[in-house]
Amino acid sequence: MENSKVFKKSLVLGLLNIRSMVYKFDKIYELINEGFDFLILTESWHGSSEDISLRLAMPPGYSFIDYIRPHDPHHGGLVVYFRSNFKYSVIELPLLKTFEAIAIKF
Repeated sequence: MENSKVFKKSLVLGLLNIRSMVYKFDKIYELINEGFDFLILTESWHGSSEDISLRLAMPPGYSFIDYIRPHDPHHGGLVVYFRSNFKYSVIELPLLKTFEAIAIKF
């Protein structure tokens, strides 16, 4: 029998319906900085991937992927914050009309 070491690493995941992140970016920053590997925000209500609140909520060493509701960009919206050391690819989904979704392979 071969002698091998088993390494276990747990991931810390979070999901939060934020109902607009515009004035809550400091709280989001603190929450992520507490040790989340992934934090998913729903109902972000951000209108653009360039929205300053997205960047202000992101601690150093993190990245994000977002989805904006095409027909109503200042409502709905998804943001996935994750540690930058994760490699990822976005999986294209068909445009959905009844709910918002984003698919990411880490």
